[in-house]
Amino acid sequence: MTLYLLSEWEINGYNDSDFECAVWDTEQNEVRCILLGSTRFAGSYSGEHIVRDNLPQDVVEAARIWLRDVYLGRLKAMDAFDRDHPDDIEVNDRVVLTKGKRGHAYTRVQDDCPKCDGSGKWVNPHNDQDVRECFACSGSGSQDRFEKVTVDGKVQWDQFEEGITGTVLWVGTFRQIYDRGYNKRGRNTLSVRVVTDDGRMFTTELSNLRLERDYTSHQELLDRAEWFSYTGKFGAVLNSRYAWDSDNPFLKALYKGDKDA
Repeated sequence: MTLYLLSEWEINGYNDSDFECAVWDTEQNEVRCILLGSTRFAGSYSGEHIVRDNLPQDVVEAARIWLRDVYLGRLKAMDAFDRDHPDDIEVNDRVVLTKGKRGHAYTRVQDDCPKCDGSGKWVNPHNDQDVRECFACSGSGSQDRFEKVTVDGKVQWDQFEEGITGTVLWVGTFRQIYDRGYNKRGRNTLSVRVVTDDGRMFTTELSNLRLERDYTSHQELLDRAEWFSYTGKFGAVLNSRYAWDSDNPFLKALYKGDKDA
C-alpha cells in the first residue's frame, strides 16, 4: 500500500488546532483523510508511508476523478433539495402543491386600474406629451382581486388536490420573526398565496410547496463538478471546518502535467 500526499491543511479550533492531510490510497483506490497531529494531545502520525513528492500522473487523475464524483453527488443533492424544499420564494415563481388542502373558495374580479382609470397609460401631470406604460398594471389597464365566494352569507370552501400548479401572488408571514433564535424567515414560517392555472386561489405554508421546474441536467452538474475538481480542494469535502491548504502537491503535479503535455 502506498499513500500519496494530495494536500495538507490546519483546522483552527477555539483552543487547539488539528493538522490533517488528504492522501490517495493505492490499496483502497480512494482519497482518505489522515490526522497528522494536534495540539490536543502529545505525539503525531509519523507519516513515514506518505509519499510527498513526484505524484504519478495516473494518481493525480484518479484523485481528480474522485473529487469530481464527490462534488457531483453533492451538487445533485443540493439541486434536488432546492427544488423540492425551497427555503424562500418570490412573487411570480411557479410552484406545485405537494400536499392537498382545503381552503376558502375565491372568485376572481377584474377592475379598472385605479392608477390609470383603465387606460394602461401614465400621463405626466406636468407634460401631457409624456405618456408611459402604467407601472401599477403594467399597461393592461386592469387589476385582479379575489373575493370570497358566499352562498346565503356562508363562506364556501374549495378542495385543492396535490400536484396542482400555479403562480405565487404573495409571500409573507404572520409570525414574529427573530434575527436570532427560533422563528427565522424560512420554509416553516413563510405563507404563500398562489393563483392556480384554472383561476382559483389558496394560501398555504411554503413547506407544502415545491418549485415547478425540472432538476438540473446531469451534464450541467457534471460540468460544474468538473470545474471544481481542478481546484484540488480535498479538505473542503473531507472536513466541514476546512479553510485553506498549507500545501497542495496535487495542484503542483496537475499543473506540471499540463505543462509537460
